Amino acid sequence: MGDGHDQLVDDLFSSPDGTLLYVSRPNFANITAINLRTGRIVWRVGVAGYRSDHMAISADGSRLVVSASTARTMSPKT
Repeated sequence: MGDGHDQLVDDLFSSPDGTLLYVSRPNFANITAINLRTGRIVWRVGVAGYRSDHMAISADGSRLVVSASTARTMSPKT
């Protein structure tokens, strides 16, 4: 689980069109989208609690959900 250790990435997915990389960042309690062409952060969304964990992405890429296990909730990014 990474407790007591730095865990900078838990899950990552590319967008269906291959332009973005979505990253669950446990130590930062957020999910981030990175433009794969420029390497720049496009957006960053914090999650409830103090840790983001596993992610899931819908087949069409329109929904991204990350678990916030320390808050016992899910945080959607649409």
